[in-house]
Amino acid sequence: MYDVDDFIRSADVELREYESHAHRFGELRESNGAKQADLKNRLVEAQAQLADLALSDTGEAEVTALSQQLSLPALLWGFREVSTRGSKIAQRLGQLAVEPRFAERELRRLRIETELREVEPSYNAVRADLVLLNQQPGLEGLLRRQWGTPQYPHRGIFRFFNSEFLRDWKNADAAVAALKARDFAEVVQRFNEKTEQSQVLGERVGRCKDELSQIEALEWEHQKLTAEQADLPRQLRARLGAELASYLTVRGPESASALRDPESAKRALAAVEGLTHQITYLEETANKLDGDLSGLLERAGRLKEEKRRYESDRYRYRNKSFNQDQWDKRFGRAGRYQKAGDRYERVTEVVYVYDRYDTISPWEQFLWWDVITDGRIDGNFIPEVAEYRGNNPDYSYDRSAFSSGSDSDSWDRDDS
Repeated sequence: MYDVDDFIRSADVELREYESHAHRFGELRESNGAKQADLKNRLVEAQAQLADLALSDTGEAEVTALSQQLSLPALLWGFREVSTRGSKIAQRLGQLAVEPRFAERELRRLRIETELREVEPSYNAVRADLVLLNQQPGLEGLLRRQWGTPQYPHRGIFRFFNSEFLRDWKNADAAVAALKARDFAEVVQRFNEKTEQSQVLGERVGRCKDELSQIEALEWEHQKLTAEQADLPRQLRARLGAELASYLTVRGPESASALRDPESAKRALAAVEGLTHQITYLEETANKLDGDLSGLLERAGRLKEEKRRYESDRYRYRNKSFNQDQWDKRFGRAGRYQKAGDRYERVTEVVYVYDRYDTISPWEQFLWWDVITDGRIDGNFIPEVAEYRGNNPDYSYDRSAFSSGSDSDSWDRDDS
């Protein structure tokens, strides 16, 4: 049996382990995202390479001719979609060029920053004065009831028997003394002046910051559009390559003969297919990782809350005890997250580094997951893998049919 003190000590240890695993999961998620971004960039390059094997240039005339030759209207649709995007970018950049807030941004920024340097210190000083005024006990009530004026509700001799009047009297005298004012009327005058100044100066500061934010937003938009415009030729080639990849995949190996270099097209298509699957696998791994991280945080939260209850009222729980089954449900679970983290790290790295596309015929029937991992890692947490194996119950991976580039036998298949 275990008591509450045992629980609290063990919870401290377990929570530190949970925190460590959560930090590691966050790092793994960040690493996975960076690898996905790199693979997506490599996919664009592979798609562009495939387009280069089919087209001597990406002008409309040649794209139209190949589209008609292959009976592939999607090729021309893709060209027009990217071209339309390019026209919209050029139009917007033209609008920005004559937009006064952007064209004159340096002069405007200089003027605004100069005004801010003049106004903001005064605004901050006024705000500090208001904070000091508002810190005076009961000031809000004194102002609301208009202490010291004919409008104050408590009058006559009986006001000295009224607790609110006595409290207001005390608070008013304290405010006058604390603020070194002549009387409460001066306190009211200061409060009204500072409130008005704060509103006027605050509006100026807010306007200046809004104008700076608008300039920064326009600069960011211009920078983003300029970068996108510069990358459009590559994106166009990638879009055409993506359409060609779909065409070649559906039509089979004989369709590659329509291109200038069928063998190079085959390798480029294998790279497009492989990279597409690698990205999908990393996305699914990240989703699984996120699910485990959520479960970890939820379990840690429950344990932390239970620990808090026992610590905050030890007397109430002085006789509480836990049997072994109750104990095992609360502790000793952190180890599984170590194993999961190791697995996610290994899966992410193995999937990311694969690049042996030259060993693959993209038209053969195979499971990309097994080729990429050399059949050494179970991937049933990935829907595509589970579905493929479910639809092909007699399937088994033949390592000898593929050269994975992995010569190490130091890691074994993990079916957990």
